[in-house]
Amino acid sequence: MAHCTQPSCSCHHGGPLHPAHHLTFTERGKTRTVYVPQDLLTEVQLWVQEYQRLKVLIHEISQLTLVLIKGHVSHRRRRGRR
Repeated sequence: MAHCTQPSCSCHHGGPLHPAHHLTFTERGKTRTVYVPQDLLTEVQLWVQEYQRLKVLIHEISQLTLVLIKGHVSHRRRRGRR
């Protein structure tokens, strides 16, 4: 929680803080943060979940590709020795 920048808000003048949601990401090697409005929070959370799911899938595809390449190289070496 943090003090907001709205002069009309009580937390701006030292009153109780209110929750704020931010999305943090890396862009061109720098960490960036953007404010997520309350009415977009559920949708942004779904986007983040999909992003994380896609990262896992990409990792799995990369690992499978490496296995295929290593298997191909190994197979060629065994065939060449006969």
